[in-house]
Amino acid sequence: LKALDGFIGNVEGKDIFNGKVSVVVCDGFTGNILLKTAEGAVSTIFDLMKQYIRKSLPAKVGALMMKKKVFGNMKKQVDKDEYGGAPLLGLKGCAIISHGASSSKAIKNAVFQAISYVESDVNTTIETILEKNA
Repeated sequence: LKALDGFIGNVEGKDIFNGKVSVVVCDGFTGNILLKTAEGAVSTIFDLMKQYIRKSLPAKVGALMMKKKVFGNMKKQVDKDEYGGAPLLGLKGCAIISHGASSSKAIKNAVFQAISYVESDVNTTIETILEKNA
């Protein structure tokens, strides 16, 4: 893998979310812990922001001005329902795994993600790159 363009190697937790890496390879248990921790952190941060905004009139006015451009865009970027699920790689076909408590929006987006995955022929692309660099 080190021979592949874009291979970074071990990453810190912050690198997963700051855009330094696009893909993190790990076992399912570790990946699940990572996702659950991220979901919990995002939820807690949004809840804390709401609590502090409600305590102050200037904060309420500021939040109202930032509602669409800042908070709306942030929510789209970190909302698990926007993504729908994550691909399970290493299979001969396409499998997208979703959260057990997924909303209908998340399921819809997971289906669209699976369609895109198949249409883009992701498995063949991965196999070709790995064979070329084996």
